[in-house]
Amino acid sequence: AVVRIVAIGDSITAGQCAYTDNRGDQVPGAQVYTYRFHLQDHIDAAGFELGVDYDFVGRNRGPFLGCGIIEPVLGNEATVSGSQPIPGFDDVQHEGWPGATAGLIATRLADGIGQPVPDIALLMVGTNDIFEIANLLELPWEPRPDQIVPVVEDFRAVIQSIRAINPDITILWAQIPPCGFESGFCANPIRPINLAIGDLAVEMSTPQSPIVPVDQFTGYDVSDLWDRIHPTDVGDRQIADRWWEALRPVLTEMVAEKAANS
Repeated sequence: AVVRIVAIGDSITAGQCAYTDNRGDQVPGAQVYTYRFHLQDHIDAAGFELGVDYDFVGRNRGPFLGCGIIEPVLGNEATVSGSQPIPGFDDVQHEGWPGATAGLIATRLADGIGQPVPDIALLMVGTNDIFEIANLLELPWEPRPDQIVPVVEDFRAVIQSIRAINPDITILWAQIPPCGFESGFCANPIRPINLAIGDLAVEMSTPQSPIVPVDQFTGYDVSDLWDRIHPTDVGDRQIADRWWEALRPVLTEMVAEKAANS
């Protein structure tokens, strides 16, 4: 029995190879992978006591920002020029699209992600949407309700696209982490976006395709962002920990179900 997992999102899902210091210089030897690397460590550390194998699926392999040229092409695996494999991280497929808003991700998922289809989706979208909103605002960067509505509709479209891939999929939906820009530039748009995610997770959850909300915001330290947006390795570990808290009971239930049907 194999439980297939797809990680869906933007550059936080895709990850990166190296980060820069506060002067903009690349830190020699600094490696920031992706939360997926640490999440797979969690699954492996369970010793497969769950009695099931897992497989991350998706059209992109890697890509890690800073590892080379990224050419994500819909329907093809991303081409990463000059990237190096990460020891111990072999299951690198995903649906992370750097720079993508929720609307763009919904479009890229609309035609499916190929076979095999996932049983579980780890969804983290909205960071690029908050920047699009914030860039239209002035101090104190308080978004109007009408600026939030289109993002909410794009979120709905993402869920619909995921369910078109597998109507029985379980979706773990993350509220987005904070970002490190001051004066409310990030915080003011993030608050209503995260509230909308929490509300939609409850509203759109069904017995056939449950949605599990995952709080990736509370307690996240913005000092664990290397460019005030993307996580350092410490930040990725925290994101992976939060995913694992929500994923483990879902895996346990899914393994029991697969065993009963085998």
